[in-house]
Amino acid sequence: MQTDLTYYKKKWLVMASVSFGSFMVNFDISIVNTTLPTIAKALDADFAIAQWVILALIFPVASLAISIGRIGDIIGKKPLYLTGFFLFSAGSFLCGVTHTISWLLGFRIIQGIGAAMTAALGIAILTEAFPEKERGKALGILVAVISASTIAGPISGGILTDFFSWRFIFFTDFAIGTTGIFMVIKFITNTEPPEKT
Repeated sequence: MQTDLTYYKKKWLVMASVSFGSFMVNFDISIVNTTLPTIAKALDADFAIAQWVILALIFPVASLAISIGRIGDIIGKKPLYLTGFFLFSAGSFLCGVTHTISWLLGFRIIQGIGAAMTAALGIAILTEAFPEKERGKALGILVAVISASTIAGPISGGILTDFFSWRFIFFTDFAIGTTGIFMVIKFITNTEPPEKT
């Protein structure tokens, strides 16, 4: 594993990268909640079925987080974290171009798997990047980012839907995700998994 001092020098860049991941997931949940009736109408779907657009993302996050955290400990966190950004971004783009509710649900599951990877590993990556005495501050900033994303989602959803189309909420997710990909590649270092004894 690289020396702590080397990684600590990049701590704020790591913070920015992890913040993108946390913002991305919570922003998506809140923005889609706002536009769900519009999506249901546009895709001619019953609202009860359309509600699965939310659940299709939440279920993978809730069910896979522990397993992904363990896999990250074994093979290293960065590869899985980066894969999460790729899956979320790809799923977002596909959601934005789909024309049926069934395909939308399928693409949301892809998004959800990617979201599970970023949610499960983001905090662990962040705590490795900060010295122990600064970890509380780092986690506090991350919570503030998550809160901001929850507020920004409904506002952005209303603006994008009114002035453009519900599809732009997913294209916005795609833009955030692809930006995050480049930040993860550049700023996050993969720590070596612990050696077996």
